[in-house]
Amino acid sequence: MAGDEEMAYTGLPEEIRRFFTNPGGHSLIVKGKAGTGKTTLVLQMLEEIFSGLDNFYLSSRVSDTSLYKQFPWLLSKERNERLIHASKRFLETLDRTKEEEEEEEMGEVLEAADEDALLMTAPVVPDEVRSAKALLKEFRILNGSFPVSVDRTELSRVEGMFEPPEIETMDGDGEGFTQFHNLVVDFDSDLPEIERIYERVESQLPKQICVAIDSIEALSEKYGIPERRIITMLHKDLVENTNTYLVIVLEKHKNLELDYYVDGVVLLDNGEVDGRAYREVIIQKLRGCETHHHRYLYSLANGRLKAFGPYSFRFPEGGTPWSAPEGKVPGRFPTGSTQLDTLLGGGLMEGAVNLLEVDKAVPSEAVLLFCLGPVLNAVTGGHAVSWLPSREFAPSMLPPLVNRYLEGDEAKGRLRIVDLYPTDLDTSDPYQLGVEGEPIGNYLKWDIMRFNYKKVSSPCLNIMSYDALESVSGRIVDDMRDYYTDLRQSGNVDLTIARASVRSTDRIADIAQIHMKLSKLHGALVLYCERPHTELLHFSMDTSEGVPRLSLTPIV
Repeated sequence: MAGDEEMAYTGLPEEIRRFFTNPGGHSLIVKGKAGTGKTTLVLQMLEEIFSGLDNFYLSSRVSDTSLYKQFPWLLSKERNERLIHASKRFLETLDRTKEEEEEEEMGEVLEAADEDALLMTAPVVPDEVRSAKALLKEFRILNGSFPVSVDRTELSRVEGMFEPPEIETMDGDGEGFTQFHNLVVDFDSDLPEIERIYERVESQLPKQICVAIDSIEALSEKYGIPERRIITMLHKDLVENTNTYLVIVLEKHKNLELDYYVDGVVLLDNGEVDGRAYREVIIQKLRGCETHHHRYLYSLANGRLKAFGPYSFRFPEGGTPWSAPEGKVPGRFPTGSTQLDTLLGGGLMEGAVNLLEVDKAVPSEAVLLFCLGPVLNAVTGGHAVSWLPSREFAPSMLPPLVNRYLEGDEAKGRLRIVDLYPTDLDTSDPYQLGVEGEPIGNYLKWDIMRFNYKKVSSPCLNIMSYDALESVSGRIVDDMRDYYTDLRQSGNVDLTIARASVRSTDRIADIAQIHMKLSKLHGALVLYCERPHTELLHFSMDTSEGVPRLSLTPIV
């Protein structure tokens, strides 16, 4: 396990986390185009997976000021065992500080004792050093192969291949660098000597350390050594022989040659759907780790990488009553999701058709989640609901689900489940409402439907599933003409659900004031709007309040 303390894995793909929790050291290449979030991913791995380790992060691409502006969570994160320290300052002062302390301690001893006494006295060994040596001895007894020093075989072979460049000395005040806990960070273009990385790793033995290099091209350019040779050197000496975790950022995302020299490869890429950009993590290789899902959508909102895996919906058991969000925009009907309301300018449009176009791969639970919010909002607000469900739903299953999140019998006088086949209707069910006749739209108008409700206020919410409507009419848009006219005049709200099998979707889209699309991409669900135009948002269920609320996360 990488680290001893309890860690929260909130945004990284599960496969990457499991890869680094396997025994031993591991090496991983993170590659991708500029702006795909490679630095964010590496920093978050250090934060989430290796938070208990004394990490070493080398960056030649960004300054500390830029880093904190881009990743504000670095400054706000407080951990007792974390320190962000500029590696140049650390590397230049490490040996000098140690020597000064030893000289000062020896000077104090010399002042308190004469020369003969000193010659007869054994060196003083601090208790913590003695304890550490004893612990290390026990480790060596238990496991003769446990690393106690860093193997420098490959480093020795490489050292003769170049002339080490001069490294500028920092100003005395260390301008441009900041201290926190146990993470060593180097900024600017002058990288520390590679030997110092080895010394840092060795200073932490037998504890494992994670070394992150961002980027390997910059290190290669500095020392004039091919990337593959540096990776081979670090992998053999540090990963294989010292159980170090090694993370390497690679700018040349199309370079496949280097993939063979490491244990894992993760590519950050982007794509496009209907002219809308999305980001994806592609797990190309994770040696010794099962990969159940190799593509993840992800977002970089708020300087954090959040990966979205395959959809998973489980409706809460209930017990917590639904509460409608406060505030209402005139002419808009709240959906129960603050994020969706904001996206739509306040909610569904009253007196208009609001179209949700659903891809064939989208599960029925997602459609149910989308509809449930407006229904619960309407019922708790005293509004009537006429719900014609898709043919994939049994009408009898909907009222119990709605009542699970309500107090008392609020739904009885306000919710009606429309059935276009009244011969199958259960007359003892107060929620079922049989509707038949031609054209069907005439019998769905409010002046006909209102007699089925008790003490309701305007507007009424109509949910119309067109796969069900097309099952009774081959020209359903024409048959619904009077319904649309009545909708505009009454100011009621229409939420139209059009599955991929619906033939009338294009005609409905022509008259819809709001046009949303729900699709599946790499196992995750995404929502976006054609009218009004929006970018992609990840679609999920939030159950933190004990009720099912639609949650949307921008894919930025």
